[in-house]
Order: sequence, then C-alpha cells, then structure tokens
Amino acid sequence: MRSIAALSFCLVAALAQAAERPALSDLGRGVKMRILVDKVMQPTRGWKTEEWMVQEAAKAGFNVFSPRRGAEDLGEVRQVTAWCRQAGIYHQPWMRGVQDVPKDPALSVGKRVVWANGSEQALWSPNSDELWQWLAGYVLPYAEISAQDDTLMGVFLDYENYWPGGAGNLYELSYDDVIMGKFAASKGIALPPLALDRRKAWLDEQKLHDEFRQFQINHWRQKCRELRQAVDRINPKFVFNIYPAPGTMFMLEACYPEWATANAPLLLADPWTYGRSGRFASHEAALKSNQGIIERGKATAEAKGINHIYLG
Repeated sequence: MRSIAALSFCLVAALAQAAERPALSDLGRGVKMRILVDKVMQPTRGWKTEEWMVQEAAKAGFNVFSPRRGAEDLGEVRQVTAWCRQAGIYHQPWMRGVQDVPKDPALSVGKRVVWANGSEQALWSPNSDELWQWLAGYVLPYAEISAQDDTLMGVFLDYENYWPGGAGNLYELSYDDVIMGKFAASKGIALPPLALDRRKAWLDEQKLHDEFRQFQINHWRQKCRELRQAVDRINPKFVFNIYPAPGTMFMLEACYPEWATANAPLLLADPWTYGRSGRFASHEAALKSNQGIIERGKATAEAKGINHIYLG
C-alpha cells in the first residue's frame, strides 16, 4: 500500500491564504502536505513559538507547522497544538531521533555509538535501552495529546548527525559493547577483548559479520515495534516523520517495516532538493536534476512495499 505526495518543505512559502483544514486522511494524498520546520521565526523570540508564527505559517500556505525547538516542553507542545488548530493547520513536534549521553562518561560506558572504523560518538547507541526510554518519554505523551486532538498528527524525527566523530547520518551498524555482547551470547561464543577499531575486522575474520548485521537489525526492529505498539494502544493514527529520507540503514531496515502501518503511513522527508544541483546550473537543468533525485528516493521507498508518503 503506497501513497506519494509532493511537499513544499521548509524553505519555500506559497503566498496564499490558509484554506480550510483538510481531513487528516486527505493530507499528503488529495491535498499536498506542506510542512514548515521553523528555524527563522523562532530565533527572533529566543527560540520560543508564539501564536503569530503559527498564523504566519498558515497564511503563507503551509498546512503543517513543526517548530525547530520546544519539543521537550509538553506544555508548549499543547499550546502550539491549540494555536495550530485555531489556524486550521496541523502540528508535528520536531525533535532529534538521537540523544547525547550524560556528561559523566561512566554513565554510558559501552553504550555509545561506535562506527565501523572505531570512531565513538557521545550519543546513545541505537542498541541501548536508554535511547528507547528517552524517545518513548516524548513520543508517547505526544500520542496522548494526539488522541484528544488530531491537530498533533505525529512527530518529526531528525537523524542528521552533527556531533563530532561521526561517519554519516544515524544510524548505521554500531559496534558497541551492548550489541557485541548480546550477539556473542546468542552464538554461545566468548568475545575476546577488542579495541573499537578492531571489532568489525574481527567479525569479518570470524565470518560472523553478516549474522551480526542481521542480529542488530532484528534488535532495532524489536525496539521500533515495541514503540509503535505502545503508540497504537494510545492512537493508531499517529504518524512518524523521519528525516533525511530515503534513509539510513536503521531507517530503511527498522523504521520502514515497523513504523508504517495500515492506519498510519510513514512520512519520509527528503532533503536532497533544497537548492540547485550545481552553482551554475540553469533553472531548467536544476529542476530536471532535482526531479531525478526525488524519483530515485521514491523508488527506494516504493521497493519496501510499505504505506508511506514521500515528501520532497
């Protein structure tokens, strides 16, 4: 089951008055979904959303408002939802899909992201319980708000990686102690002491890497499934919007199959057409190039066979 829609995303405002709000079931299908991730108006007021910002977004033609900050304040989330309802548009709280570990390194030993080259980042691994507890701590209250008022239609999760020591967007396979230990236990093997930059090589040498990859993906899927099931018990129409689409290994292998349901399409926010493909490209050539980018991204999503809306 597939659903595809074009989106005016973040930067380009259609100078039109806000129309009557479409039904949620029509948004992204019969009606184009136009999301404003606001990081222009908010900074003028100390990164706090004010009612006029929502009104300006609606007047400019956007039908979903996603403030760049404020997702951790549930009182503010409820207030923005009320302003969006009054303005005739929808609300998606924006938040990172990842979290920093505590400043005390002892609290996250073995639970941080470890890349294949051995680089470790001060972020919770996707295999850590701490990440999923933190994520559920926000997503489930959002779902509770949405069950009372579908103006809050879902959550916008950003998996871009801005932290030092990264090798790409999040998440790819992590070689942290948590998942290495679980994998070794599942195989009944003794895991030797391994430096971070030796872990992938050791798995390759033991001809275990393919099994390790699938084991970790299955672990991600279980965590995604548990969160989706918890959301469904509150509001099965609550949607996840993930960025940047078409996605990382974590998004493609775990979020796609577990967060897309018959009741709630997975929203896929593609950032790769923000501007011209080349500095000196003509307008016509740039449009053609960006069309190709979107078509390739859509094809990736379509091949997964999930209920989705692809946003360009």
